[in-house]
Amino acid sequence: MAARLWTHGYDFYAPCEAVVYHLWSRSHRPTFTSLQRDDQAAKKASLERVLALLLQAKENEPMIACGLGRERSIQDFHAAQGVNWSTHEIQWTSLWGHRDPIEFDLTAAVDT
Repeated sequence: MAARLWTHGYDFYAPCEAVVYHLWSRSHRPTFTSLQRDDQAAKKASLERVLALLLQAKENEPMIACGLGRERSIQDFHAAQGVNWSTHEIQWTSLWGHRDPIEFDLTAAVDT
């Protein structure tokens, strides 16, 4: 979903405070996973489709139907993420939200 939104031109932000609420508990209703059977073939096909979208090697490779947009390339998405989907490597800056670690108050996480 993020790759599709990014390539259609949407930006992502991570505010430091909660600005929306999400009810995480689903005990009050059935979920789609509880209503469907365990279909390994469908799961495999779904994963292959996601990987096909994320691993498009060429800028001009045809987009899969209902797939990526044309405002930004998938390579731009990879660079913004700091994740190499081919090698499964994550840049250290991505672990810090592309910020300098010195900007964080790391003492708050240390028990005294």
